[in-house]
Amino acid sequence: MKCVAPEEVGFCPTRLARLGEVIKEQVEGGIIPGAVVLLARFGKPVFFEPFGYCDPAREVPMRLDSLFRLASLTKPITSVAAMILVERGMLSLDEPVARYLPEFDGLCCPSSAATPPIKVHDLLRHTSGFTYGDFGSGPVHESYRRLNVLDPQQTSSDLVEKLARISLLYVPGSTFEYGMSTDVLGLIIERLLARDLQQALHDLVFAPLGLDDTGFLLSSTSQSRLAQPFRDKASGRMPWMPAFWESNVSPSWYSGGGGLLSSAHNYYEFLQTLLDDLVHDRGVLLSRATASWTVANHLPEQVNFGAYMPSLGALAPLPELGQGFGLGFLIRIHRGLNSLPGSVGDFSWAGISGTYAWVDPAEEMVCVFMMQAPDQRHHCRRLLRQLTYQALRGGKSR
Repeated sequence: MKCVAPEEVGFCPTRLARLGEVIKEQVEGGIIPGAVVLLARFGKPVFFEPFGYCDPAREVPMRLDSLFRLASLTKPITSVAAMILVERGMLSLDEPVARYLPEFDGLCCPSSAATPPIKVHDLLRHTSGFTYGDFGSGPVHESYRRLNVLDPQQTSSDLVEKLARISLLYVPGSTFEYGMSTDVLGLIIERLLARDLQQALHDLVFAPLGLDDTGFLLSSTSQSRLAQPFRDKASGRMPWMPAFWESNVSPSWYSGGGGLLSSAHNYYEFLQTLLDDLVHDRGVLLSRATASWTVANHLPEQVNFGAYMPSLGALAPLPELGQGFGLGFLIRIHRGLNSLPGSVGDFSWAGISGTYAWVDPAEEMVCVFMMQAPDQRHHCRRLLRQLTYQALRGGKSR
């Protein structure tokens, strides 16, 4: 992939150079092992570089085609796949989840005398009442841990059975609580298409876009490209990154919320296609109308937020941060309030492993940042936003 001159797409060359300089400093200072950054505007890549090590323990250099555990950056792909099924008339946001997964009929929240059914809409915007077991110490969280709902050895049917036995943490529609909503959405996709999520996402997203480096399992020839984090110096252990399974072992179930592996270029192609659908009405993944609906704020005005939400930092969809949440993406709804630069209408998400990506439709810009450094994810997201927007100075449309 050849990059255009910064001036061609409205970037200052000397200011854009700062982006590479600072990321390089992060590597040389031992803060992160390595990264790949891809920045494009008007559909033209302007910055695409690898930094540091793909495998720091063996000092293997990072490559442009290195592969990364996406963690929760999986969620936008699963969400867009669901919206493709909405466009085909196979899925409706206002339908109860139990229509597609009857096992969930009658799920209740202990704090409510009458619990309304979870709707598909709730899964996409994380207002379903599902959570993650590590996000608290109450009885619901304890049930998640006791039943090991993220067990890599379970089947999709096992996961459905487990979640059907656990009370909801909140009344559906009442509270934004980050959790396993997108995994449940993946289960619905599997039921609707009568195939596993790997094959479903391949047919709906990967194959149409030519995303050959994206999936739940790496081939034996691709293993050497998988980026690795720093290991703990004392124990030699990897940091906790919930990839759910080994990259070379076929999983028993596919996590629509966190199981994919991909490259910076593949993820860029996914987001650029979505931006083209939104701005230029290309209709490759979604129609312009559906894409616009997907990246609008869908949180009710009086929605509550789970106790864990402040821990999401700049990713929290809190009104005081000028943010909301759409159908699988964080949405910026206010020009000010947020400590990170951006535009009204920009949409983004990230993964705990260190992955991060955002789209700014107002600037027709896409940025993808791939690394495997969980402890530095908040720090690097801030740097990336600052260094990108300080380099903008206008530009020509395509």
